[in-house]
Amino acid sequence: MQMNLRFIIGIAGAILACALFAGAQEDTRTNPGTAAAPPPGGTVTQDTGTSGDNMDPDTHSLTGIEPLGVGSDRTARSFIAPTIQVTEYGDTNPGIAGRGTSVDSVTNPSGSLDMRRLWSHAQFNAHYTAGGFIYASDSEFNSMYHQFSLSQSFTGRRWSVTLADAGSYLPQTSFGFFGSGVGGIGLNPQFLANQTILTGNTTQVTNNALGEVDYLLSPRSSISMSGSFDITHFTGSFGSDSHQERGQIGFNHELGRRDTLGLSYAADLTQYSGTAFPSFITHSFNINYGHRVTGRLALQLSGGPQLINGNDFLPGAGIEVSWNAQAGVVYRTARSSFGVTYWRYSNAGAGVFNGASTQAVSGSVTHRLARTLTGSVTGGYARNTNLINLVGLAPEQVINTEYGGVQVSHPLGHTASIYFSYMVQNQTGNVPILCEGALCAGDALRHVFGAGFSWTPRPLLIGR
Repeated sequence: MQMNLRFIIGIAGAILACALFAGAQEDTRTNPGTAAAPPPGGTVTQDTGTSGDNMDPDTHSLTGIEPLGVGSDRTARSFIAPTIQVTEYGDTNPGIAGRGTSVDSVTNPSGSLDMRRLWSHAQFNAHYTAGGFIYASDSEFNSMYHQFSLSQSFTGRRWSVTLADAGSYLPQTSFGFFGSGVGGIGLNPQFLANQTILTGNTTQVTNNALGEVDYLLSPRSSISMSGSFDITHFTGSFGSDSHQERGQIGFNHELGRRDTLGLSYAADLTQYSGTAFPSFITHSFNINYGHRVTGRLALQLSGGPQLINGNDFLPGAGIEVSWNAQAGVVYRTARSSFGVTYWRYSNAGAGVFNGASTQAVSGSVTHRLARTLTGSVTGGYARNTNLINLVGLAPEQVINTEYGGVQVSHPLGHTASIYFSYMVQNQTGNVPILCEGALCAGDALRHVFGAGFSWTPRPLLIGR
């Protein structure tokens, strides 16, 4: 763990050093006379449409580490923006075990800091959130959480480089986590550790270091090379600690202004610490398709065979042919936004399985209900199956997990807002309870409802 910690600190330090180097080397920035910073959190902007006239096309590689997007605001500015939130919840199952029925009051204070620094050929982004849960009666469930992400990108005439690092310290799985300020980190699911199984109140530490290099072969064709190293650690003596290494190479070709086709190959190595379970390797071959309409739509599809080396589990077991897939869509209008992602892949097993095959889908819809009222709906479903079942070495064990939530928010002036929310988490399986060491996952049902206050002062513009 100490070696992994030094590696992570080194990656994060390298990203910060690159950001400082980029700032020292060039000073050509977006014209401050026409650029705009993002509005404060309580601001309600006018409906201006999403024609894409004020947006630059999305430049993410179809076979890279980040999903396709609808583009970026060409009037964006460099800024630092803090947010403070306080939410009061009612929680029917603080331990996330069984069918809880009693309600305990919990206070959730949190703070976030976002930073973006733009240069003519480089960009640095950073996000950090810290918060905690304070229960009125069940004080043994009091906890804190942290989440951060860093990324630095450089762009040349024919090449681009992206370095990123993201991590979290959470008292439970991130799938349906309701702590304010915590969200997705904008990476393709295959590059992330699996956290889709509810395992009660067990602190999980994750970190993911990534890199991507893209090279333009012609005006329409490019190659992408990417890699990642992620760790999952359970504090105390719980769960199966693991780390995964992924290498991927892809070829991208633009069929037209909006459509892209790609081919990719990826190899994943999964290893465990503190367990006799062996490491295993998977090989994935995918066909990829992307469709983008600037300011409006981004569609991404990929899939193909995946080879699992059964000899890693038991000598002589042979090679098992499975499949992996990913699909994602983002759609925006003047009043609404919609996003959904589906993925299927083999992974470390979320600390419960020693290797899992995961199918999952998650999505969200946000709609402006009135001039000063916004509503959102989120949800997700995951099915995890023990991987050794796929190579015929054990009976099938399945865990199904789902969550859903709604929220309505109303601004108070230009910098603050209030919101009301409800969320449910549910988990079932074909075995009553499944344990890996002292870490257990079983049937659970949880309802959480709350009201909160958010304050986001006007962003501090940086640079010239």
